Amino acid sequence: MLDLIKVTKLKKWKTNYGAIKNKSLDAMTKSAVISLELLQQFIEEAKKNSPGFNGVRIYFIRYNKLNDELRENDEYADEAYKYVSKIDNSELSQVSLAFVPVKKFNPSTLAGKDFERDDGTIYTLAICHPTDWQTDKMPKGKMLKGTNKIKIGTGLCPPKCHT
Repeated sequence: MLDLIKVTKLKKWKTNYGAIKNKSLDAMTKSAVISLELLQQFIEEAKKNSPGFNGVRIYFIRYNKLNDELRENDEYADEAYKYVSKIDNSELSQVSLAFVPVKKFNPSTLAGKDFERDDGTIYTLAICHPTDWQTDKMPKGKMLKGTNKIKIGTGLCPPKCHT
């Protein structure tokens, strides 16, 4: 998912990963992949939406079926979650990643601030967000600008391992 999202949504995803009660959850994720086309689009869109950013922060996150767009689209939620490996007996997904632009990044100290916009949003590239996956039960995914390609371009291993 490549989009401006509410900062509060990103905080929920981060908490799903980092909350003490979730630390004991299974973490099967071995790797994540992203297409060069989608990574380039993230950088170009971040330049437009976050002028002056000079770094990228990568967060460890978990999606929650009860707190994202899938709640309204429950008829395909289970189908979508197979691509991000929902944990048994939990509403949370396996570990994923979210990229956000950083301003005032200092390469020597690694300090910097997430580039939050005045309207409470942040430009985010979320790896393997369940609503990105097109299945027979799901509506068509958003298209990459100027192309006829579905905006997926990311994956997690497992469940999709091609090494």
